[in-house]
Amino acid sequence: GEYRHGACREQGPASGLFRGTGQIGYGYDTMRRDRIQRCWRNNGGTMKFSGVFLLSALMLSQIIPAMAKDEMKLFKIVGAKDEVVIGLTAAEAVKLGTGPDLDNLARHLAANGQMTVWQYAVRKDPKGELQQAPLRRIAIFRQDTARIEPYTTPLPVIAPDQ
Repeated sequence: GEYRHGACREQGPASGLFRGTGQIGYGYDTMRRDRIQRCWRNNGGTMKFSGVFLLSALMLSQIIPAMAKDEMKLFKIVGAKDEVVIGLTAAEAVKLGTGPDLDNLARHLAANGQMTVWQYAVRKDPKGELQQAPLRRIAIFRQDTARIEPYTTPLPVIAPDQ
C-alpha cells in the first residue's frame, strides 16, 4: 500500500499505526520507521489546519442555503438555427421537480411542449462591470430544441425583477 499525508509519501506495506495497532513502524527497518515518524510529526500542522477547514466548511454549510434562495440557474438551449441562454430562479427550478435541475427542465419541456423563461445576455452595470442579466421573457418549444446544457459564467448573474 501507499501512505500519503500532506507532502509526505511513503511506499511499502501498511503496518503499525496506519493499520490501527498503535505501534509506529512495526515491521519496518529502523530507517523507514524514523522517516515515517518524522513525516507524521512534520505534518501535525496540516492536521490542525484540516480541523479549522472542517469547522469553516460546517459554518458555510449553514450560510449557503440562505444565499441559494436568490441563485439563478442558467442553461443554454441549442436549436437548429441558434442558441439562447436562459435562466430559472431557484423557486422556478423547485417547481419543475425534485431531481437534478437539467433533468427536470428537459422533462418539463418534453411533457408540456413549451415553456416561458427569462433569456439572459451579457450587459454592463452602471459602474461599467460586465454581468449576466435577464434580457426578456421568451417561449421555448420542444420541437425547436435540439439540446439543453448547463451554462456557467464567471460573471455575476442578476436575478430578474418580477
